[in-house]
Amino acid sequence: MKNVEQIKAIENFNKEYLDLYHSKRVRLSRNFSRIKHSNIKTTFRLIKKKVLAKAGDIKIKRNTISAGSCETYYNFGEPIDNVKVAVYSCITNGYDIAKNPLYLGEDTDYYLFTDLISNDKKIWIEKEINCNGYEKEANRYYKFHPDIFEKDYDYAVYIDGNVTIISDVTTLCSIAHKSKTGIAMHKHHARDCVYEEGKACKYYKRGNIENIQKQLDNMKKEGFPSRFGLFEATVIVYDLKNPNSKKIAHEWWKMYYNSNAKRDQIFFPYIIWKMGFQITDVGDLGNNIWENPKFLLCGHE
Repeated sequence: MKNVEQIKAIENFNKEYLDLYHSKRVRLSRNFSRIKHSNIKTTFRLIKKKVLAKAGDIKIKRNTISAGSCETYYNFGEPIDNVKVAVYSCITNGYDIAKNPLYLGEDTDYYLFTDLISNDKKIWIEKEINCNGYEKEANRYYKFHPDIFEKDYDYAVYIDGNVTIISDVTTLCSIAHKSKTGIAMHKHHARDCVYEEGKACKYYKRGNIENIQKQLDNMKKEGFPSRFGLFEATVIVYDLKNPNSKKIAHEWWKMYYNSNAKRDQIFFPYIIWKMGFQITDVGDLGNNIWENPKFLLCGHE
């Protein structure tokens, strides 16, 4: 394991790089090319505010669950020794191109489930897709079946295909380990309510809107509260030794698949509520994955 000072130095560098990356990307945006400001960070915040304002009556704002703070924060966890970690992703139909990690953790293997085996990746261990007849939903199937690694690994870290790892992710395993659910994720950067997420899906035309609304109506009838919490499912850390992580992930898969809603975020809060957990029982990786120095996100290919 790299020492703590070395990891912090890497992440501090990454944070400065991400600030420049985001500001450059925003300044090149045709829609906001006229906005200029001497302070790059302020410019980015102004543009972001203008973009979010387009949502009209949708309540889009920073997550305020944690200590009532609207500031971006990260939970990097603690160095953890003598554990084996499987980092994995699933890409089909050329939807993304696997991004090689820029930082390789010790005792960590990297798996890519894909229908386009290339055999030219030096880091990713490529695996053919075999998900019991659910090939059309292969990405979600693997995403919610981390137990395929439970015989050989202590933790599994799922990442979307548009994520590049730029620092040590093994420290995040300690956060999942300390949680009751055995799962750790980032809180949603803009919303803390599945009902508001449903409105956002409708506005941005994401998923099957009719089926999403049907599920939300059923949740409301059962008494699922508003503003219970909401997570980003771009990076998920599973503690494979905690039986709750497997139970939750499998219920997540069932609800996602049977609903045909095509959006998985809205189901996770409901499932942990239904199983008797609180929002604080989920490991907290921070409230903005887009600015987390451990990862670099880009648009899907």
